[in-house]
This record gives sequence, C-alpha cells and structure tokens, in this order.
Amino acid sequence: MLHFQYIEYLFAFAAIPLIILLYLIVIRWKKKASKKIGDPELVKQLTINYSPKKFILKFILFSLAFSLCV
Repeated sequence: MLHFQYIEYLFAFAAIPLIILLYLIVIRWKKKASKKIGDPELVKQLTINYSPKKFILKFILFSLAFSLCV
C-alpha cells in the first residue's frame, strides 16, 4: 500500500495537470485574440518579436522546475 508522509506534496502533484490545462487555455485564448484583432498580416507584423517556441520552452522549464521542487 502506498502511503504519503506529507500529503501536501500529493496535492502539489495534482496541480501539475492544472498547470498544463491552464497553458492550453492560454494558447487557445491567444489564437482567438489574434483572430479578433483583425488582418492576419497586420497581426503578424505587430507581433514580430513574439516567439511561440520560446513560449513553449518557458512553459516546459516552468513545469519541470515546479515538478522537481515538489
């Protein structure tokens, strides 16, 4: 039988799927917001410094750091 000495850590592990869900919600929200703004070419020009790869990398590093801290 599996027994946790510190039950708080179990709750912290349960937060990991919530963090992933929040990330997916933010991605969906960003896509909807960019479509609402207007012309796709103009949005592309306005967000030229935005890098989706860096955003994903930041999320992965944050999730990994949180998981390791737990």
